[in-house]
Amino acid sequence: MIRKSFLRNTKLEQLTSNKWELPSIGTKNIGFGICPKSGLVMQSPSPTPNQIQTYYETAATYINPGRDGKPSLEKVKVLDRMINYTISSIGLIPKSIFQVGCSNGYTLNRFREAGATFTTGIDPSIASHDLAKRLYNIETIIGSFEDYNDKSNKYDLFILTHVLEHLFNPIDTLRKCNDMQNDDGWILIEVPLFERMDLFGPGIFTLEHLNYFSEKTLIETVTRSGYEVIFSTKYFFHHEYPVITIIARKDPNVNIIKSNDYNRSSVLAINYINQEKKSWEKIEQKIKERVDLSSSIYIYGAGIHTSQLLAYTDIKETFNIIGLLDSSSTKWGKNIGKYNCYNINEININENDIFLISSYASENEIFKFLVKNYNNKIVRLYGDKT
Repeated sequence: MIRKSFLRNTKLEQLTSNKWELPSIGTKNIGFGICPKSGLVMQSPSPTPNQIQTYYETAATYINPGRDGKPSLEKVKVLDRMINYTISSIGLIPKSIFQVGCSNGYTLNRFREAGATFTTGIDPSIASHDLAKRLYNIETIIGSFEDYNDKSNKYDLFILTHVLEHLFNPIDTLRKCNDMQNDDGWILIEVPLFERMDLFGPGIFTLEHLNYFSEKTLIETVTRSGYEVIFSTKYFFHHEYPVITIIARKDPNVNIIKSNDYNRSSVLAINYINQEKKSWEKIEQKIKERVDLSSSIYIYGAGIHTSQLLAYTDIKETFNIIGLLDSSSTKWGKNIGKYNCYNINEININENDIFLISSYASENEIFKFLVKNYNNKIVRLYGDKT
């Protein structure tokens, strides 16, 4: 589908478009463009909302090997930071909290430990719902917030961390949060920050991220939704990319702050697209240098990074790829293109098979898991070891 800017209802200027093979969706053209009025960078063309919903429900959950869904050290630090921001901005931890995109419940658990008395949230993933109950005894709702209609409760704080970048219309979602809040309600938002290209990891333009916010376009989004920004900070050395955190107060009379970030954002986006092209060329060359043409390969990682790897390199034409592996049960039995994803414990791995790790964020954890359990050659795309 072709999208317009949700900030200005404006046709986007197209920047790039490629054909991707996607888990639970199939083959789609995925592209990225920019709003000529606000400078908001967005994914377009995109799969339909129903296709994205199916992807989140059936294929998106990833449980890192060796952690069984428990938080990484980085995640622990992120919640330390968010709780401190909340207390310093509001003066306390609000009592009733609803999280949109609550994942496995870890964030809600931390806010409950910090003083909240009622915490709940919604997430389309059944696996995440089960983890929240098992790990933290938190009851969450399975589904889409866009389709959620329970108006019987009013909340003091809505948490939307790494959510707005995933939504087709974030303003609609924030206005719905506004309607479900007490008059003195608050929101806590964190999204990837489209700034500092030198700090972007590979694959920032991805399926899951429909919107790429600058500070200005995020503030326009928030103020158009009926909130006054009280606190805003940029954190450049996040695990994968820079982020921006905003805490805002419900205000029916807030002044809308319009952005005009086109020049800066368009230069940044074009430079990043060119940088990505060179990055995938280097990855392709690294694989060709480290893998013999006669070898059989299992790609470990059945997520969008692998969709990008297959779209931007020619390895599927060059090598004998047997299939995909992943630690997440939600991906077993699903395909990316012609490659099926397997549970590594249920197949026979030959001693000459090669593992190619297709993940940027989880490469180290996957590598440690494979080294501990297998003697096969392992190819890393980003680390120095093979």
